[in-house]
Amino acid sequence: MNQSPEVAARYLELAPDAIVLVDDAGIILSVNRQATELFGYRADELVGEAIEILIPTDVATRHRAHRTRYRAAPSVRQMGDPSARLEARRADGALVPVEVALSPVELDGRLTVMSVVRDISARVQAEAHHDLVRRSLDAVEDGVFMFDPKSLRFTYVNQGAANQVGYPVDELVGSMSPLHLDGSYSEAQFRELLAPLVDDELRSISIESHLTRRDGHDVPVEVVFQYPLLQAGGDRVVVALVRDVTRRVEAARRRNRDDRLRRALAELRMAALEELPIDALAERTIAAAVDLLDARHASLCHAVGSNRLVVDAVLGLPGPGQPIVEVGSGTKFASVLEQGEAIFADLAGNGSSPIPWLEGADRTEAGAGPLVLVPVTGPAGPEGILAVGRSEMSEAFDDDDLVIAAALASEVATIRRLGQARADRRSRSLAEDRERIARDLHDHVIQRLFAGGMRLQAALGAPDLLKDRARTTIAELDETIDVIRESIFQLTNPDLSTGGELERLVERHRATAAVTIDFHLTGSLDDVPDTVAEQLLAVVNELLSNVIRHAEATSASLSITVDDALTVVVTDDGVGLADGGPTTGGLGLRNLSRRAENLGGGLELVALDGGGTEATWRIPLG
Repeated sequence: MNQSPEVAARYLELAPDAIVLVDDAGIILSVNRQATELFGYRADELVGEAIEILIPTDVATRHRAHRTRYRAAPSVRQMGDPSARLEARRADGALVPVEVALSPVELDGRLTVMSVVRDISARVQAEAHHDLVRRSLDAVEDGVFMFDPKSLRFTYVNQGAANQVGYPVDELVGSMSPLHLDGSYSEAQFRELLAPLVDDELRSISIESHLTRRDGHDVPVEVVFQYPLLQAGGDRVVVALVRDVTRRVEAARRRNRDDRLRRALAELRMAALEELPIDALAERTIAAAVDLLDARHASLCHAVGSNRLVVDAVLGLPGPGQPIVEVGSGTKFASVLEQGEAIFADLAGNGSSPIPWLEGADRTEAGAGPLVLVPVTGPAGPEGILAVGRSEMSEAFDDDDLVIAAALASEVATIRRLGQARADRRSRSLAEDRERIARDLHDHVIQRLFAGGMRLQAALGAPDLLKDRARTTIAELDETIDVIRESIFQLTNPDLSTGGELERLVERHRATAAVTIDFHLTGSLDDVPDTVAEQLLAVVNELLSNVIRHAEATSASLSITVDDALTVVVTDDGVGLADGGPTTGGLGLRNLSRRAENLGGGLELVALDGGGTEATWRIPLG
């Protein structure tokens, strides 16, 4: 449709964008007011000039070629091509980002091109800001997950989120939800978790959980959910800020294990100082190994003769949902213990370092898991082995595990040296007593006997004097006999009966603990079979140690009754069962329960009114 220039000019002034009319030779015919404001020229400075006055200098030549091709095939060209980043040159030389639409218009029978130019500076700045925000979000290690609260599908994830879970961004967005990554929630549970947030009752919700990566590994995370309101009535998404806390969890786990290791070593040393029997010390050591190393079973072996291993003590504890694994002679350790020469050859070449003996494909027995052997080293080299095993398909022992195993084996070696030192001390004490008694006999007894004999010999010729001196000598001989008897009693070994050992055990606890301990014995321990009496000391020691270490008690009572059963009752006035006292099912009490069950008895734990606990260990006597 033909239009006069005057009518066209009026339309141009009403347009919101800059409009420039150019003839087929590229000469500007007319501009509207928006064009003069955009380009910084007066209208008369533009009319009659080539359109290249508004084109950046470095692309002006190419623009002439574009204009020639367009004139050969004029057509409408729309704005909005994102791949075309165009710029216009202002009068002051500044470049302005623009979008340009072209329309061929016939004016007075001549082909004219109307260029609609739109300033997109604000949009470009917004896009640059958006790109900066996006690149900044992708650069942070924390994961940013955005998802629709209705469908739960991800609408945006940053690169940090993709790195955390191992999925590419395009696979996460649109097709996956938080439920694909956290299997600890059902959909109903997850929606219930978010309900206070979506209902605007809470501003944020924080949880600790695990995300399952694409490779199947779990990552411990802290998650903060928010539901920001950007504009009233607008669409909203839930934003989850996810932080990988693997390092923190691992550090806390190490600190916890270090603390537990220190406590275990301190308890072992205290037990050694209390002169507990070697089997009780061995059982405590392997109980600590099972607890600290997440092990399935453990044993403490020692060398006898030429590289032959003998099990001192064994312990097996069930894992979650697993049956108890038998350990000891003829079980999972059997083939290892039979390889004494090879084991000690490796130990000799490995110094005091732990040896992961069975790992992965090297397992030689069906059902055997990773096993670590730690030498118990004495002055002359390896004297024994602490063997710690895990169940089949368990993870191998890591470096931290080996450090703990080595520390426990070192403590075993220390305990053995302490035992030897005690034996040496007793031998020296006995030798010193013998020397002292020999001196006493020489200085007192022999001199008295010699003096008495001389007096009797001097009175042989005087019957009256002989009678008096005989009486005196007999009295002195009686005194001498008393001196000899006293010396002999001093050489007599201490009471090694079960009752004597029990008395000394209680006295040691009284001397080292800030707990008043009353002890009552009813009946005779001589009536207790040896198989039961052997367990009694370890049971009493464990029950009293539990009270002293964990119950926060001020007084305790130990009562032992022997009739048709052996009954050991320990009561205390401590914190009791509910507050995590001594009876919350630790390794020690499980060992006591196992001891009782093996002898046909049982262990009963009762919370007392007003606080405190009563533990009853009872074995029937047939």
